[in-house]
Amino acid sequence: MVNTNGSVWAAGWDGNWLQVFYEVNKGGLRVGYVNGSSIKGKVDFNQTLYFSGERAKITANCQLTDDPLTNQTKITTLSSGRFVTYLTTAINQNGKVWDYVETTVNGQTVRGYIPSGCLTLPTETLPDIDPSYYGDK
Repeated sequence: MVNTNGSVWAAGWDGNWLQVFYEVNKGGLRVGYVNGSSIKGKVDFNQTLYFSGERAKITANCQLTDDPLTNQTKITTLSSGRFVTYLTTAINQNGKVWDYVETTVNGQTVRGYIPSGCLTLPTETLPDIDPSYYGDK
């Protein structure tokens, strides 16, 4: 659920899900997804998000956040050596570069941002590993 008492910005569609940034009470922003079938009225926004979906290895301990724009509130810490799914790279309004990744936290699939430079990007060669190494350790 998105509180529409503050500003809401649409980033683009991932299938039938619209990625949005929205203000929260403490002055921060959150990133989330809204199911297109749950949106009332017509949505005249056709930007599609394209994600890599490739495996990447965390190379330095870093914080995962869903607020790369203001407060960078921590969701969890990702440890060096952990594997995640790399989605894309983004630059915030201050010019800071972030990598958008998917992983699991407490058994739940989570997407969030980590500072760029904390992972081996998919263009680099990674060894074959057992899929159970993804997500929570």
